[in-house]
Amino acid sequence: MKQSPPFDDGGDEGEEDDLLPFGRPSENQSSRRDSSDKAYRDAKLTEQRRRCLNIIRREPSTCDEIEALGWPHQSVSAALNWLMRQGWIVDSKRRRITRMGRPAIVWEYCANPVPISKDRATRRQLADRIAAAIACIDRNHSDLTHLRRLLTGED
Repeated sequence: MKQSPPFDDGGDEGEEDDLLPFGRPSENQSSRRDSSDKAYRDAKLTEQRRRCLNIIRREPSTCDEIEALGWPHQSVSAALNWLMRQGWIVDSKRRRITRMGRPAIVWEYCANPVPISKDRATRRQLADRIAAAIACIDRNHSDLTHLRRLLTGED
């Protein structure tokens, strides 16, 4: 029987090994993959998503209320997340208490969907924006509009 070596925690705290692809992405990697982006773009209004949408269209509901109909949490949560990103449902700004006693978003149908932009910045781009903002502050730059543009990536 092959024995594994004893656990060695001799490294400095906070030091990370190169665990890619399973660890945190390296400095030059995004946490997203091209294949994930393509799958997201190609996703359709599946039967499960359509059912969730129809439930919310009839009556604004929470994820927990839809789960109570016998669907697994992972399926309902994923469907609602997709519907929200596609603009089919929106946060009603109301909350209802779940079966676990926690407040939950009440989702409502949106007749004129506007998808959320999928063009998210990579970690590297965010790090560059933060570095530029810090440099701006270090120069005692008083133009906060310029600082806001740096942080948001607006040109």
